[in-house]
Amino acid sequence: YRAMQHQKPRYSITDLIGLLGIGRTSLYADINAGKLATYKIGKRRFASPEAVDNYVALCEKVAA
Repeated sequence: YRAMQHQKPRYSITDLIGLLGIGRTSLYADINAGKLATYKIGKRRFASPEAVDNYVALCEKVAA
């Protein structure tokens, strides 16, 4: 797996839906299952670029 070239220091849930091409429900299911590490700033939830890379690598490993 080759890491993506990230444009942002953090990704919001809306950003992640567009970036990963998955739905909000599936994304939150994976967050709740511990597959994607996120953090909150106020009421908003974000993921770091490193967390996104780890999540994509995990998904590719499971799919292989």
